[in-house]
Order: sequence, then structure tokens, then C-alpha cells
Amino acid sequence: MFFLLAISFLAIISTSYAADITIGPNTPGGLKQAIATAKSGDTIYMENGVYSGANNRMIEIDKNISIRGKGKNVVIDGQKKNYMLFTPAWNRDVWGYYKFSLTLTNLKITKFKTIYLREENIIINAGSLTINNCTFSENKIGQLSELITNQINSTCKITNSIFTKNYLANGAEGSASAFHVKNGSNLIISKCKFNNNIGGGFTIRNGVGRYAGGTVNVTGCSFNNDGRSILNGNKMVIFKSTFKNAQGSPVSNYGNMKVIDSAFIKNNGGESGAIYNTGNITIINSLFKNNKARDSGAIMNWGIMTIQSSTFTSNIAIGDNKYNKGVAGAIYNYKDYRSPGVLKITNTKFKNNIAGTTYKAIVAVEFKTIKGKNQMIKGKFTKKNVIITPKDGFVFWNGNYV
Repeated sequence: MFFLLAISFLAIISTSYAADITIGPNTPGGLKQAIATAKSGDTIYMENGVYSGANNRMIEIDKNISIRGKGKNVVIDGQKKNYMLFTPAWNRDVWGYYKFSLTLTNLKITKFKTIYLREENIIINAGSLTINNCTFSENKIGQLSELITNQINSTCKITNSIFTKNYLANGAEGSASAFHVKNGSNLIISKCKFNNNIGGGFTIRNGVGRYAGGTVNVTGCSFNNDGRSILNGNKMVIFKSTFKNAQGSPVSNYGNMKVIDSAFIKNNGGESGAIYNTGNITIINSLFKNNKARDSGAIMNWGIMTIQSSTFTSNIAIGDNKYNKGVAGAIYNYKDYRSPGVLKITNTKFKNNIAGTTYKAIVAVEFKTIKGKNQMIKGKFTKKNVIITPKDGFVFWNGNYV
């Protein structure tokens, strides 16, 4: 009897600290009032419908809270106006945000907008943010702003979610991004789809600029017609992910990166069709096929690059004038006094990679001063068990062999 009473008492204690609150589109006070009423650890359930207006935006998170859609059509609509959605409470004692946890599940977040050059964000995460099975669509992000920003030493996990038709601005003052990872933060994205996000900004931005960035893991994701997908300035791993039909190099690396079991197909870049690297990158068991760009069909390397067990097929450098008709069909490796230009390739196949109208898989050049004159000479790279069909060559900018 005492044992049963003890269990009942513990159950009362546990349920008294966590409760469920259910709201609908017409509930007085909306989502904002529901969060204000809730206690830390509570779950707010949202019935199907469209939630909009002042009670469903500019919401301060001042406790640990979960928000879950009860159906497949729970929409939070920003109505194309300049508003944030969620922001942590501000701690004046330390002059920074409180570190609360927020979980979002089964929600559709759409048509929010940030003011141009105001560095505003739709969602600010300073503690822990978990997003499951959500859709973010038709949000407009101005320069220097983000859809989701991860503040210093925060954690964000996103699973089975869709990001589509968001506008990420790019301009002289800086690029917008869907995710921005700041110093010491961790971002884990798995099984997500990124489709038709336009505007020239970056989908995922890890540091670069005044922030050192954190650690990012992208697993099992697809990026389709997504503009410039990734800008990495610190640590990132891309695993079993696909990049297709990008307008711009989908991956730019200035930090440390690993790309494993991934595919880059039919991307159309500027200097390079798939990857632009000035940092340190390792590529393992990945496919580069039918990518196209001005200078190098697939990869431009100024940094340190290791490629293992990968395949490069039918990539093309198209050039941009009569003097530059494309440099390298697959990989262009460049070295000078500022850029190490180290390239190591093992167990990799190249087939039908073209620069202009000539088969050239790999081009390595070095810019150096010889007898007081700046000259571009034949560069070097290391290769082992590399199959190239047809055989590659080395070229100057003017297309002559050396």
C-alpha cells in the first residue's frame, strides 16, 4: 500500500511540472499567450489551421518549451511583413540571451520577412533548438540576416524538414543565410530537403567574417536548385548528401571539411561547378557528374585537398571569352605565394571531362616570380591509382600546353 502511494505521489509531482496546452487558430491570445501561460517543460499543441497576426509573431521564449502541430496543416503565417517569430528572453545581467530550449514539431512556417540590413532573424537560438518534420517556405531574408541564427555556444538539431522557396538576399553589404552558426555552436542537420531557395545567399553559413563559426554535420540531405548551399569557415562534415542544379558553386570551404559518400550533379557555378576550396578539405567516395562552370567544371582548389575513391564524369569548363575558353574539365589546382595549392588524388576515375572543346581532367598551375618576372608555370599534384580517360593536360590561361 505504501509503495502504491509513493508511486502515485511521484506521478503527481512529475505531471505537475509538465502539462499540455492545446490551442486553435482562434484561441484568444494565440501562440504568444499560450507560451506566456505555460510553465517550463510544457508542450503546446496547435490544431490545424493558419496562425497569423500580432499574437503569433514576435514571441519571447523565457522557458523550456515544446510546440507541436497536431495535424499536417498547422501554418504560422508571417503575412510577408517584417517580423521575427521566436527570440530568447534577454538577460541584462550578462548582456546576452537566456539559454532556453525550444522544440518545434509538425509546423509550417511561412512568409516571414526581415528588414534589409537590420541583422534581424526569424528564429534566434541561444540555447538548444530542435526542429522535427517542419517546413519553412517563402520567407524573405534580407542582407546580413538569417532565417535561423545559432548564437555563441548553442546547439541546433534539425531532422526530416523541408526548406523551400525562401529568398536569401545577396549584395554588397553581405549575404543572407538560412542558418548561421556562430562561435562554438553545433548544428546537426539530417534527412532534410532544400529546394529552390534563391537570391544568392547561403543556405548554411558556418562562421566567416566576424564570427569564427562552430561545428556542422550534414547527413542524408538533398539540395536541389538551391543556389549557393554551403559556406564553411570552421568545421563541417557532409555525409551521404546530394547537390543538384545549383546556380553557383554549392559548396565553398575556407575552413576544415570532409565530404563523404556524396554527389554533385548538374550544378552550374562561377569559377567552379561544385566545390571552391581555400581551406583544408578531404573528399571520399563521392561523385561529380555533369557540372559546369567558367574555369573548372567541378572543383577549384587554392588550399589543401585530398581526394580518395571518387569519380569525375562529364564535367565541363566553358570559359567566358576568347582568351579563357575554360581551364580544367574536373579540377583546377592553383598555387602561389599566398595559396598552398596542395592536391593529392588516389583511387579515383576521370572520364570525359572537358575544358572548352578539349579533354582536360586536371590542370595544375603555379604562379611564381622567376628572374624578377611573374610567370605561370606547370604545377604539381600527387596521384596514385588514378584513371583518366582521355588523358589530361596542363595549360596556361591562353590555352597553350606547357
